[in-house]
Amino acid sequence: MRRAESLEELAREAFVLSLHCPLTGETRGMIGAETLALLPPRSYLVNTARGAVVDTAAIPAAIETGRLAGAGLDVLPDEPPRDDDPLIRAWRDPAHPAHERVLITPHAAFYSEEGRVEMRTKAALACRRAVLGEPIPNVVN
Repeated sequence: MRRAESLEELAREAFVLSLHCPLTGETRGMIGAETLALLPPRSYLVNTARGAVVDTAAIPAAIETGRLAGAGLDVLPDEPPRDDDPLIRAWRDPAHPAHERVLITPHAAFYSEEGRVEMRTKAALACRRAVLGEPIPNVVN
């Protein structure tokens, strides 16, 4: 395994492009029609990062041409989405292939009573470890 030298190189080799980055000036609109066109045919796009990292208007055409086999989106640029959003229109249209091949979940899809308890428990345990000077798992600096 090796690290790709550029987004273009990565896109040419990725059958699943899964995004996990913050929204910055550099990442805003990072994935659009040009990048999607570089993916191998029948690839998948997954965005659980920030909505505006992807130009979602490019997704319906990429699905129609077969460049994308499907997309999974946990975030959208506008939440709630506008009714005239091209992706939302295609997703709602049973005649469009995006209707069957795009999954959209609300950004709060993690939510459950069990999840709320687990988040509180993990946060309290991490604080306890910090106070005791113990290593804290999952630290990202």
